[in-house]
Amino acid sequence: MTEVLKPRAGRATILLLNSLANILRAFSGSLTTILVPVFLVFLLPKSDYTVWALVYGMASYVIYLDLGLQASIQATVAHRHGAGDVRAAKKIAASGLKIVTAVCAVSIFGSILVAWLLPSIFPQIPTELLGQARVALLVLVGGQLCGLATNVASAYFAGLQRSLEPAVIATIARFASLGAVILCIPFSQNLGVLAAAFSIPIAAGLVAIVWRFSAERPQNEIFITGGMESSAFDNRPWPLLVYSGPLMLWNICVLVVNGAGIVIVGLFAYESVAAFSIASMFAAAVVGVGNALTTPLLPEFSRVSTSKGGLEELRVLLRNAVRISSVVILGLAGGLLLLAPVFLELSGLAMTGVDEFILVGCVVLAASLRLLMTPVTMVFIATGTHRRIVLPPVVEALLTLTITTVLASIYGAVGAGLGAFTGALIGVTLTLTWSLKSSGIAFGDLSDTLRSGLLVPVLCWLPSWAASLALGASAWPLGSSSGLVLVAFGSSAVLAWFFGLHAADRSMMLRVARSFGRRIKVA
Repeated sequence: MTEVLKPRAGRATILLLNSLANILRAFSGSLTTILVPVFLVFLLPKSDYTVWALVYGMASYVIYLDLGLQASIQATVAHRHGAGDVRAAKKIAASGLKIVTAVCAVSIFGSILVAWLLPSIFPQIPTELLGQARVALLVLVGGQLCGLATNVASAYFAGLQRSLEPAVIATIARFASLGAVILCIPFSQNLGVLAAAFSIPIAAGLVAIVWRFSAERPQNEIFITGGMESSAFDNRPWPLLVYSGPLMLWNICVLVVNGAGIVIVGLFAYESVAAFSIASMFAAAVVGVGNALTTPLLPEFSRVSTSKGGLEELRVLLRNAVRISSVVILGLAGGLLLLAPVFLELSGLAMTGVDEFILVGCVVLAASLRLLMTPVTMVFIATGTHRRIVLPPVVEALLTLTITTVLASIYGAVGAGLGAFTGALIGVTLTLTWSLKSSGIAFGDLSDTLRSGLLVPVLCWLPSWAASLALGASAWPLGSSSGLVLVAFGSSAVLAWFFGLHAADRSMMLRVARSFGRRIKVA
């Protein structure tokens, strides 16, 4: 029987507009993530850049210490706002800011301890760079914590489907951070100074978003429906912590899965830290865009899950979300993998043969595979069934950590990349089996979702991945490699547009692109 149930055009437009706003934000973050290492890898001595990559890699993962607050705030704000309790929505966000303040305090103490123990953990760090490394680590942790708090505050606006405001603020802050580092390099190559140039604009962005949040006046919009009283919610952190409990565990597992890589490489293959940081840079670009694309889904899943006939509409929305996000995420991964061999050759970070390309490919594809499951996990959160899913993320984290450590001890940085990819396969398998069964959601047969949302997009982007493998396996003249990149990516993009996406997807994306363009012109 042909599926006729579709999300309303207006809701779909709002979703894609918020996705585009988040992609704008992610683009600035990804551009910063890519261009800062690009400038530093060429302008700093390799020993200095290796130290920078190590401390930056460790500091950047504090962003995962949001304890699930971003998703929890987004979902609960959407629920309360949908019920008409706008005052409670803001109180929930205020509770989140209190919690993240405590997290920041603990993180700062932890970073001081790590900075003190740095020579014991990584004795390979040159003595003359140890002081700079300690200062840079502390400053970078401070900047990333400001980014963490910004994300938590932005979740309030995301829950209201108003992502454009925080996206503009975050975009300006990220570009300012990039500009500050570029301007600083000719005058000082001290790692602590570079860290300050990177972090101060991010802190300014936090001040701006908190000011904007404080300016919200929900008391002018209060209307209560369905007998829900706002007095049931206050700005005490405990109710939000109870709701976020399993998400805290999830985020700790994500921190272990993603954050352990740079540390493991530093322990077993210190000379490859710089190359691993480049792989992580490409993966971070994919993660940034992928998260931006899927973030607006959470409040929409929350709204649909409480509506009449919600399960059927939720199933259709999930299938569409998996299909569209897979096409975009796998396409971005394919494009970056095509550029990776050229960048690695120019940066001089090659290890032996094609090892560096295998490393980048494994890390990028691992990040992409995990992102493909984001819509599914958002359904768990939106329906509250995430409370039942405790063991699968723990098992995934422990297996990934064990496999990565063993392979890195044998094969160095390449082993760490292979471990990350293996862990991603394990994570996808556990999500589609154990987690889905534990949730108790009766989605029925998911074969169509897996076929149209995963298998077809993978097949569409295979030419790009095959071309990137050919480029990584041997040296190509610049003209030939450029032609191969254009042909491979172009053919994959055409396949993805006409076969990976449905006709309704294409028309909706074109309509939203035109609407977004008009909004940008008006702004």
